[in-house]
Amino acid sequence: MPAREYNQNMRTKLVVFGITGDLSRRKLLPALDRIISTGDFDDLSVIGVSRRKVDVHELIANTLGSSSELSNRMSIFSMASWSETFGFATVFSNG
Repeated sequence: MPAREYNQNMRTKLVVFGITGDLSRRKLLPALDRIISTGDFDDLSVIGVSRRKVDVHELIANTLGSSSELSNRMSIFSMASWSETFGFATVFSNG
């Protein structure tokens, strides 16, 4: 069976279940910020799934404002870098 070739036009999609949760806010999103800041994943799209309805801007604001410790750990995570770096973000909910 031939190996599949990597298509440069394909975007990498990351689905995060529980995007509004504590683990995501404290660990996952700051870690993604650090990875993105290296420039290795400029084609990454994040798709968030949550139980409650939340706007992408609300999610980012809640993440940024969750604690001063979190703010100190995050390098470039902001509304502008989210939109620019991730290309787009979608949050799905069942509420």
